[in-house]
Amino acid sequence: MFADEAGTVTFVCGYNMCGYMPDNEPHGCEDFEAARDCIVGDLENLKDSDDELGEFPSEDEIDKAIDWVMAQTGPFSLTLNGWNYWVAYAID
Repeated sequence: MFADEAGTVTFVCGYNMCGYMPDNEPHGCEDFEAARDCIVGDLENLKDSDDELGEFPSEDEIDKAIDWVMAQTGPFSLTLNGWNYWVAYAID
């Protein structure tokens, strides 16, 4: 389900509103570092988002979240402004 063309996926990552299923299929990654970097990219994208309603975290909050994510060495879950960002082991 989450395998790449070589059939090698050990981690999945994604984000969703707390209490809800993800809107998108989780992203499959060959290793933890790639999955973690994917979440960092999602968080970085928040800085460039149009926040007309003031619903997004501040740039400082995003930077702190990124620092925390980069310090992780295994599967994790991070909640930021009602959204859950996560990396988990892939399950067949």
